[in-house]
Amino acid sequence: MWNIEFFMSSLLRNKVAIVTGGASGIGYAVSELFVKNGANVVIVDINKDEGNKAVALIKKHAKSEGEHIFGECIFNYADVTNEDDVKKVVDDVIKIYGKIDVLVNNAGIYFESQLKPIWDVKVDEFDKMISVNLKGAFLFIKYVAPIMAKHRQGVIINVTSELTGHGLPYRHIYAASKGGLLSLTKSLAVELAQYNIRVNAISPGPTLTPLHERRFQSLGKEGEQARAEFLKAERVPLRRVASPEEIARVILFIASDWASYITGAEIAVDGGTTCKL
Repeated sequence: MWNIEFFMSSLLRNKVAIVTGGASGIGYAVSELFVKNGANVVIVDINKDEGNKAVALIKKHAKSEGEHIFGECIFNYADVTNEDDVKKVVDDVIKIYGKIDVLVNNAGIYFESQLKPIWDVKVDEFDKMISVNLKGAFLFIKYVAPIMAKHRQGVIINVTSELTGHGLPYRHIYAASKGGLLSLTKSLAVELAQYNIRVNAISPGPTLTPLHERRFQSLGKEGEQARAEFLKAERVPLRRVASPEEIARVILFIASDWASYITGAEIAVDGGTTCKL
């Protein structure tokens, strides 16, 4: 008789995964959950201090949970918009593990300062948003996909946004970057299917990440009010925002063999937001 608890903690046993933007928020939650399910995870982030802290914390949590078989977790610095950085990360992972089974393109930026009319957006603001949110994913896919194709298996998961399904004022550039990533996902799902590579998009709704918390804290009393309004989430049918862990659990499922026939999909994890609007 098999142990269901052991099985559910081994969905990615012996898999090798790269998680970009893995030092905090959704990326951290994904990295920790992957490790707890047996994967060897490489956290990629531009913040070295946060990346090293994340690895130490994940290892500490894993060690404290007893007899389960967990994977490894290491940190590798990279600016996802820099091709040389991306190539080096991929080369390093191959030297250590010899393969890459899962790529989670989670790294992204969102500037509150860009919440303004389209005619007030500066060209360098547009370029930065597109570069991190879209080009960064492209670069990692460019260097990871050939390795997956050689092994004739792999999973690529792109973290997009609820805003690919509807419009909100002043989110234009962010929505464009994530919409482009969704289109890239669908095209690559068809292109790479011949190599048994699955490509899917996860579109989170409002999620309470450290980024939001830091923004609220920086605003003082106004931040407390903003946090309360954010948590109230009136436009979300479930009437609350998600935790990073709730998004991570869906990403784990898509990365696992339980989702072996899912490719080219956009999975909305948004509390029903896109259904309502």
